[in-house]
Amino acid sequence: MTEKNVGPLAGVVPDPVYGDMQQRFNVYRPKDLAQGGFCHPILVWANGHTDNPEPNPPLCLTGNGKYCGSYLMLMNQLASHGFVVIASLSTITSQGNPLPTIIGLDWLLQQAEDPASPYYHHLDTAHIGALGHSEGGASTSKAASDPRITAIATVSGSSINPGLHGPSLWICGGKDETVKCESVMKTYAAATAYPSMFLNNLAADHGGWLYQNGPKGPDIFGLTAWFRVHLMNDPGNRKMFYGASCTLCTDSRVEVMRNSFLTQ
Repeated sequence: MTEKNVGPLAGVVPDPVYGDMQQRFNVYRPKDLAQGGFCHPILVWANGHTDNPEPNPPLCLTGNGKYCGSYLMLMNQLASHGFVVIASLSTITSQGNPLPTIIGLDWLLQQAEDPASPYYHHLDTAHIGALGHSEGGASTSKAASDPRITAIATVSGSSINPGLHGPSLWICGGKDETVKCESVMKTYAAATAYPSMFLNNLAADHGGWLYQNGPKGPDIFGLTAWFRVHLMNDPGNRKMFYGASCTLCTDSRVEVMRNSFLTQ
């Protein structure tokens, strides 16, 4: 289910889409958070520039050469696997101190301790991941310094952060002319202290990864598995990334590089 326009106002203004109106957050989550008695890991999502997790009328709409609200399938995919995903509606997620995504995380963690909240004692606050696309990838790279964030992933956007302190997945598109794979590879190469993978989706351009066979597309498939492994300790998906011959290593749709933490 989706909770729309919740939480605090956040984000730098003026915003390219919303002008001087600060925005709140959408939360994508399983409908019944108590089912099975499990606590749900948290994912913090950061949009690409001038984008949102889904259309937010009247200002965030796709049409007339504009794109706003591109990521709903990914949000629902992650929620269907048991994650609680908090997504800022700011369209410039790499700006602000604190970042809008961190403001959202602060609020969600407060909800986890509020007896009046549906999130009360239903969140796994020790397992928090962050992910984003394009400018949101740069935002995610910045957020990686936050000690509460234990694993990250970015698509077609990144920046080097010496404060990175957990596993990282760096995805690029082989046909992307907006953010070239060479820049993402440099970020991957700097991440040497923890498990790190570079994944080149050979057929993807800057946004085409969203439309590659739905959740079976390399990026969405990989993102879901990455966070299942590192936030849910899922042994079944571990072979996707780890070991001498990982599953993604033999996927003809991608080219993969891994550091020694993954190849052992």
